[in-house]
Amino acid sequence: MSYCINPHCPQPQNSDISLFCVACGSDLLLQGCYRILRPLGIGGFGKTFEVEDHGTQKILKVLHNTHPKALELFQQEATVLQQLHHPGIPRVEADGYFIFQPQNSPPLHCLIMEKIEGMNLETWMQMRNHEPIIERAAIRWLKQLIEILHTVHQKQYFHRDIKPPNIILRPDGQLALIDFGTAREVTQTFMQKLEGQQITGIISAGYTPSEQVNGKAVPQSDFFALGRTFVYLLTGKNPTDFHEEYHTGHLIWRNNLNNISPQLADLINDMMQPFPGNRPQNATEILQRLQTIEKSFAALAPPTFQPQTPNTVPVFNTPTSSLPKIPAKFLAGFSIVIIGGAGLYYFYQNTKPAKSPLEVDINISKNIMTSPNNSSLTPTPVFNTPASEPASNQPTSKSTVNVQPSNLTNNQPTPTLLNSPTSVTCIIEVADPQDPTLNVRSGPGVSYTLLRSLENGTRLSVVQEKNGWYLIDAPIRGWLAANRTRKLCN
Repeated sequence: MSYCINPHCPQPQNSDISLFCVACGSDLLLQGCYRILRPLGIGGFGKTFEVEDHGTQKILKVLHNTHPKALELFQQEATVLQQLHHPGIPRVEADGYFIFQPQNSPPLHCLIMEKIEGMNLETWMQMRNHEPIIERAAIRWLKQLIEILHTVHQKQYFHRDIKPPNIILRPDGQLALIDFGTAREVTQTFMQKLEGQQITGIISAGYTPSEQVNGKAVPQSDFFALGRTFVYLLTGKNPTDFHEEYHTGHLIWRNNLNNISPQLADLINDMMQPFPGNRPQNATEILQRLQTIEKSFAALAPPTFQPQTPNTVPVFNTPTSSLPKIPAKFLAGFSIVIIGGAGLYYFYQNTKPAKSPLEVDINISKNIMTSPNNSSLTPTPVFNTPASEPASNQPTSKSTVNVQPSNLTNNQPTPTLLNSPTSVTCIIEVADPQDPTLNVRSGPGVSYTLLRSLENGTRLSVVQEKNGWYLIDAPIRGWLAANRTRKLCN
């Protein structure tokens, strides 16, 4: 459909293929580029339309008031918007302002600007049942809007009507500010002031500060309206739903906050101070405070873990153990102490005087054993060894000697090694004609540590035999090769 913008046209709707209005004859393809699709809204002194520019949808604003001052302010708006280049501000091209002459009607001043795709925040909140936004979103959105106002204020231009319906949420999550300084808002305010009327044209209940109501808007007036906008976003309630303190005029709203830091709430409170001089004086001051809040917010946030993929390096460092990390120097010193202590213990065990089997391993009965001819009889030791061989370098259990009863005779059997793999019935001594010495080792094999060398003829006290090796208990405890010894049997 093509729409005719002639305010006096009796039938403005036309077909898509028409170049001129069937009812009034006015041009339907403005400037040879813009085809009007449908009207969007009607304000005090103008109308807004959606137009198409070679497949791209844009917004057309048309000023119907011909007062010289109204025209001056409308042209000023076009000039300022042409100078603003920010993704959060509708863009106006250099040729976006033009005059259109309809049939049998006064000329119309027109302004073509970018159409911001998305949904305004008031509608967005209604779709979410007025669920408050989280602090992360509030910080991000407030920063975006303050950056937009910073760009606007630098051009000595004020928005004057910041509220949720004039903020568009794009599909990518970015915000855009629309309807600032529209013809209706600016011109109506001026005309009412000239006529001495109460200024109501740009008053939005709950969002407009008192100085703007009195016709004295300043840049800080935008900060007030923006603060009230975030009261709505953080609580889900309109600012008019809250009471104000009687003496100070401060809005009582913080009791309705949920999981919002005091720093952010304080900043919004300062933006809404009743007197403009008590508010932040410029956008840079607010951005600096937001940066401080962002740092503290990031410090409290939990770490974000990213999944690792092959041939990639993780972007975070996590401890490999829950135990505290011990310095390498301490570990080295501790190891030296342990090794030194073990060495001293080993030296002490292998250099102390050996005890004889009768002193250590043999328990003599109090009864005195005699032979039938009253001659003294040496008690007969019986060596009891453990059923299983102890591990190398570990002390074995003490051998015990059971003294035979007093009725023993000389025909009783000779002492035997008990519980050993091979019973030995003789006393062993070192005897090797090829080598008069015999090495005693810490275990049954030549790979074990050499403890001591015994001279030929040394009597040994054997407690166990294993795989061709004897475990001796005197004169030193250790293992020696059985094939290097000889048995002394009766």
